[in-house]
Amino acid sequence: MSSSFYDRFSFHLRESSEKVAFIDQNRQLTFGELDLYAQRYATQLQRIGIRPGDRIAAFIPTSLELTIIWLGAYKLGAIHVPINTQYRATELAHILQDADVRIVVLDPNDDAKATFHEAYEQIGKKLPVLFCSPIDGDSKEFRMDLDLGSLVREEIFIPPKRKNTKSDEDIAMIIYTSGTTGKSKGVALSYRAIISGILSLTELWEWNSTDTLVLALPLFHVHGLGIGLHGTLLHGVRTILHRKFEAKRIIEAFRSQNASIFMGVPTMYHRILEWFINHPDDAEILSDGRLFTSGSAALPKADYNAFWRQTGHRIVERYGMTETMLTLSNPYRGKRKPGSVGIPIPGVEARIIDPKGEVCADNINGELQIRGQTLLSKYWGKNTPVTDENGWFSTGDIAFRNEDNYYTLLGRISVDILKSGGYKISAKEIEELLMQHESVLQVAVIGIPDQAWGQRVVAVITLKNKIDIEILDQYCRSNLADYKRPRSFVIREKLPRNVLGKIQKHILISELS
Repeated sequence: MSSSFYDRFSFHLRESSEKVAFIDQNRQLTFGELDLYAQRYATQLQRIGIRPGDRIAAFIPTSLELTIIWLGAYKLGAIHVPINTQYRATELAHILQDADVRIVVLDPNDDAKATFHEAYEQIGKKLPVLFCSPIDGDSKEFRMDLDLGSLVREEIFIPPKRKNTKSDEDIAMIIYTSGTTGKSKGVALSYRAIISGILSLTELWEWNSTDTLVLALPLFHVHGLGIGLHGTLLHGVRTILHRKFEAKRIIEAFRSQNASIFMGVPTMYHRILEWFINHPDDAEILSDGRLFTSGSAALPKADYNAFWRQTGHRIVERYGMTETMLTLSNPYRGKRKPGSVGIPIPGVEARIIDPKGEVCADNINGELQIRGQTLLSKYWGKNTPVTDENGWFSTGDIAFRNEDNYYTLLGRISVDILKSGGYKISAKEIEELLMQHESVLQVAVIGIPDQAWGQRVVAVITLKNKIDIEILDQYCRSNLADYKRPRSFVIREKLPRNVLGKIQKHILISELS
């Protein structure tokens, strides 16, 4: 790919080929091995008819194999579509249909197979599957087993004619994120948006080839996938992959692997602070680190200050969203303000506007807008403009800017978007599901402030007939990713509404907080 950004992105694959890039438990890949396996994978895809621009869905957990699948799609010029491994069949079916996925890369465990078979039934067709077998520990063989299902190859792989030229403007990934309509939208991100944004952010944070990153964030959204994997290749960083977050294992990585960087969400830092209560000496281990960052939700000032007192580190808070990548950050060198998400990174502009579209003065609340080359290209399958005529993207977040150009977020314009444990959740999606239950008459899903999770998901319900709450809970467990599931159900005789009949969620939030 002849691309200035992509060339910078690929530099360490060639020049640091002997250096370890990723560690997954007791396994590791050098940059050279990653490059080799990704190219072999891309070649296999090409042989079976996958072409540049085709969408490849990846439904596998954090692993060395996932890094190969992601990079291999880039090498071919195909579009990587990461899917949350907690998703259920209904959520999967929507993404597979909306993205018009050509092939699915699947972890060969029974649960993943069952979920996809159910999704196939919902969409009325089967897609070809590549089963991702683990890299063998001795021979380091990377194998992808093709299963064409009940369809013949000729019916599946008739690639449309596409132009073979590729550029920074080509779509690299489609990441699905929750929207106010309840159905997630596919955010189409170009190589330019991803690599330029991650490069600006990580240079601001002074990432370099001597760093070791501990990465416990999931690799299906821009926090872990965007910063973690792309930052590794851009700077030749060594990255230790964790399939799930455990405070003990994070601290052990700093102890035994000489780690220097940790990126987390507020819930993770809260768990680390809880760990320190019974293991106070472990705070000193983290004090040897270089950089700790937090994003995806507001970090409580109490946790910021407690972490600073115990480790000597001021957590770097930053801001981003799938549509804009990572756009605001407190500086690595300079003033870090607790509660603030910092200033625009190089190459990005930000402003606050009032409901009339006028730019707000300092310390006046309004909607945050972003402009720059990190923005999405489009919402997949939609032709509506994503910016105004001057290139500004409206984030839907309420914020203010102080006289030092530091931005502070105050929340979402819509109460229908919740943030819990670092995840963005559509209240409407959960409401639509619960309304399908035969016992539910009305429902309002809200986020209640929670110190550990940011917001706790609560469903306030009126019933058609009496039902055990545990039945509703099990219904949600069967149809939603666990992080979306309401943590409690509140039964009411009626829901508060305004004169137009709209449910007044702010009243419920006030009553239940």
